Amino acid sequence: KVPVLLVYEEGENQPQPIVESNVICRYIADNLRTEGCELANPEEAKDWHEWIDDDLGYHGKALVSTRRRVGSVHGGELETRLLKVEEALRNRGPFVCGNEFSTADVSLYPFLSRLE
Repeated sequence: KVPVLLVYEEGENQPQPIVESNVICRYIADNLRTEGCELANPEEAKDWHEWIDDDLGYHGKALVSTRRRVGSVHGGELETRLLKVEEALRNRGPFVCGNEFSTADVSLYPFLSRLE
C-alpha cells in the first residue's frame, strides 16, 4: 500500500497527489507548520531522509527481496548502515538529529520497526 496525500493548491479545482510516506512527511513539515510545532534541524533531517530512502532503504529492500541473511552481501551492507544510525543515536542524543525530534525520526521508525 502506498499512502497518498491530496493537496489542493490555491486556485486549482483538482488536487495534486503526493505519494510515499517520506515525501508526504517532508511536505507536511515544510508546508503545514504551526507555531509550537517546529521540528529540529530541517536541513539535517532532509539529508537523513535522502540517506534512509536511497541507501538504507536500498539495502533493506534487497535483503528482504532476496531473503538473505544478515551475513550476506546486502545483509552486511545493511548492518554497516544500521551502525551509522546507532552511532548517531548514541553520540548525538535520543533522536537522529540530536536532542530534538525531527522528520528523520518519523522516516526511520517504520524501517527499524520492520527489522524486529
